[in-house]
Amino acid sequence: MIRPLIGPSTTVRVCQSIPLDNTYTDTILFTSKSAQESYFASKTKNVYSGLTYQRLASNSSTWAIFLEDVADYFYDCNYLCFQNGGFGNKWLYAFISDILYINENCTAITFEIDVMQTWLFDFEIKKSFIERMHVSDDTISRNLIEEDLNFMQRYEYYKVENSGLFEPVTRSAPGEFDNNLEYRSLILATTSEDIDDEDEVKEGQLIQNTYQGLKYIGFDVENNGVENCNAWLKRMNEGGKAGAISSISMVPWKGVSVTPADHGKYEVTAISGTAVVDEKEYDINYSTLDDDYVPKNNKLFCWPYHFFSITTLDGQSYDYKYEDIIESDPTPGATKMKFKFKFAFGTDPTYFMYPSYYMKCNNNYDYGIKLSGFPKCNWNFGVWENYYAQQDTNITLSMLASALGSANQAASGVMNSSGGSKGSLAASAGMSIAQAGMGALQAGLSTFGGLSVVKSQPDQSKGANNVGGVNYNMETMDFWIIHKRLHWGYVVKIDDYFTKFGYRVNSTGVPNLHTRKYWNYLKLDQPSVTGNMPVGDMRMIKQILSNGITFWHTTDVGNYDLNNNEGVLGH
Repeated sequence: MIRPLIGPSTTVRVCQSIPLDNTYTDTILFTSKSAQESYFASKTKNVYSGLTYQRLASNSSTWAIFLEDVADYFYDCNYLCFQNGGFGNKWLYAFISDILYINENCTAITFEIDVMQTWLFDFEIKKSFIERMHVSDDTISRNLIEEDLNFMQRYEYYKVENSGLFEPVTRSAPGEFDNNLEYRSLILATTSEDIDDEDEVKEGQLIQNTYQGLKYIGFDVENNGVENCNAWLKRMNEGGKAGAISSISMVPWKGVSVTPADHGKYEVTAISGTAVVDEKEYDINYSTLDDDYVPKNNKLFCWPYHFFSITTLDGQSYDYKYEDIIESDPTPGATKMKFKFKFAFGTDPTYFMYPSYYMKCNNNYDYGIKLSGFPKCNWNFGVWENYYAQQDTNITLSMLASALGSANQAASGVMNSSGGSKGSLAASAGMSIAQAGMGALQAGLSTFGGLSVVKSQPDQSKGANNVGGVNYNMETMDFWIIHKRLHWGYVVKIDDYFTKFGYRVNSTGVPNLHTRKYWNYLKLDQPSVTGNMPVGDMRMIKQILSNGITFWHTTDVGNYDLNNNEGVLGH
């Protein structure tokens, strides 16, 4: 079909202060074509009508619009739009690439089509893989995909508290370790025999599924336990029973069951076994992070920006995610974390702290941490006292036997001499008796000589050579809960980043560009786009979406001080 000749009918609007450029970091998502046209009309510096047909340039340096004004007039202009009126009513939008002086009455303006605004209402984004976007639901623990941000993992403690397993007093200032745990400790002795209960039937017992033949004796440190233990050790030494003592150690009161006995002792007759010895709750702060800073993006309340660790201060440590602590509901974003404690009894007692509900698992033992290494004590073994007590009867019997033996030999000597005179017989008898006395005396001296050797030996040290680690000595031996957050400087920077560019999503779907009030960022991987436009422009739009672009719902482009979270869940 041959079209009739149409006279020059193109209209060009030269615009200024348009907050867009050909980097395509931003564009404006107008609600309608009329709203789009009205906005650019409001930014128009001048309108030129009756121009010849303007072609779309594949190379902006090749095609230009010639306007009847001096070049200086256009130096504050960065955008234009034109409509070839005789051939349709579509407005085409373009970035001004260059302004070229021709003469005082003519300026050549080269341009590059803005494919996003030109085809804004002509293409549709289909189901695609979404790398980043602003989500509609910012509820804590809802968005947990890890980001690819390099912030050097610089953390700071904003709260340190002990587990309370050992009855702590009022804690010190945040970030400081309080060493005042107020241990209620037992001096626990294991022995196969007790001097105070010699008639006791010595039988083993099953303790926490393990046969143990030793007897457990405890002394309460807070109730003259040291003095009572010393007195018991003295009785054991003097009674020759100290060799029956197998070990002495320090054991926290928590987790043991005792029965008072004579001499200030406690018989450890029953142990808590596999039962839970304690349960604790700890508050989670989901309101501020540092210096009353309230993040705009709730992802900063989650790992790896906000979490807590449990440590025993001896190299054992485990990190926990607040978002995986679930209350009994169970719903994500609990405000309290709950832990249970179990106790394994023995000369090397061990406590086990584990979350009562973590990672959707009730009583999650896999994420528990152990506390052990309580001091093993040493004590004096009285060599002389024990030897003498054990040999006292033997010494007396040995001396008596020697005396009787000598006397018997003397009597035999007298009888063998009966053939002599009476004087000779008497003399012989006297001599034999004297020899017998000397023999008894020599036997006694020999026995006491052996005792003197034993008595000269020093007392022996029994038990462990070390009296406890530094944590116990400093009264810091406990489960310590350390609440951690990313360093404040990084928190602010990352919060600003999330505000501008949303979260990493890594999911497939049709992107929603209306989840926020003022702007939505979108970055796709191999976007699926359909529409009626030249193939070159379609390819360019796909590349823009792959690079990432912010769609603004306001003409105040770049104003990130606006509250973009209004109406978003979690805010």
